[in-house]
Amino acid sequence: MALWQFTFTPIPRPAPGVSPEESWSKFGWEEQLVPESLLSRLCGLLPLHETYGAGDDLTLRYGDPERNDIRVFYEDGRVVGLNIRLDLRNPDVDLLRAIVEATAAAGAVFVSSEERVFEAEWDAVVAELLVSRAARFVQDPLGYLERLADSEKPSELPN
Repeated sequence: MALWQFTFTPIPRPAPGVSPEESWSKFGWEEQLVPESLLSRLCGLLPLHETYGAGDDLTLRYGDPERNDIRVFYEDGRVVGLNIRLDLRNPDVDLLRAIVEATAAAGAVFVSSEERVFEAEWDAVVAELLVSRAARFVQDPLGYLERLADSEKPSELPN
């Protein structure tokens, strides 16, 4: 992940009484199937770039890994994870809207690389994007790196 990329993942909506954090801790799609509608819509947004792995254990990467990409992780022929990275140096608003709409239509939510769970709603996604490490880096690259260098412990890394 490049510092300028906002990374997030569609996950199943937590069941009633289950906290979003508990749902995320179970790695999302390992316990239920990714809706085919979500998978096909996301995979149709960007061209297939690379395939890693062999047999039933594959990773498909759509898009450009330095800019915007969507990765689909397969284990034993079954999708167990999705990962999205957006280049905040030059945000593709249409791509982000399509991702939000596809995820909302599937009844899923998102989790950020900073492990915050948020709704698949435009305002919630934009709010999360704006407080992300990637946004802070893009807004002030040198300041971000200086704060990073001044941090002595991983727990003190700039948010």
